[in-house]
This record gives sequence, structure tokens and C-alpha cells, in this order.
Amino acid sequence: MGLTFVSSGDMSPLTNIRSLNYRREVNALAHVITDECTSCGVCVEACPTEAISEGSEIYVIDSALCDDCGDCVEECPVECIIPGT
Repeated sequence: MGLTFVSSGDMSPLTNIRSLNYRREVNALAHVITDECTSCGVCVEACPTEAISEGSEIYVIDSALCDDCGDCVEECPVECIIPGT
């Protein structure tokens, strides 16, 4: 299984890899779902990068996939998604 990178303009695949690694470092904890999560699933549907999945008790955000767009924060009915630290 390989990775496919979509580049804009004259970005090389190497530049895309560096950008991806930088985003992972910067967004180490882009957002966090707190214990107040009711597991309603609204955040999963709101996430354009599919970074949110069902955890053992509450939903969790994969920081490597999260692009910090905030769509999940806006849609959460119990306001349990907060910026990571």
C-alpha cells in the first residue's frame, strides 16, 4: 500500500512528504474529545478527513489525519471537542 500525494502548482512529491510530516508535528494534538462525549457520532460525519473514530468508550481524533479545520467543534452538540495542547 503506497501513499498518493496530490500537489498543487509545482510542489514535488518530496515537498508534499515534508509538508505532511510538518503538519503531523505541528498538529500533534489538533483537537481532543473530552470525557463528556456522548458517542452520538455527529463529529464523525462532520470530519472531512475521517480523523475521528470510535474509541473504547468515547470517540477519538487521529492527530495525524486531523487538519484542524474545526468542523467537528462546530457540530458537537455537547461541546466536548477542544483544542489540544
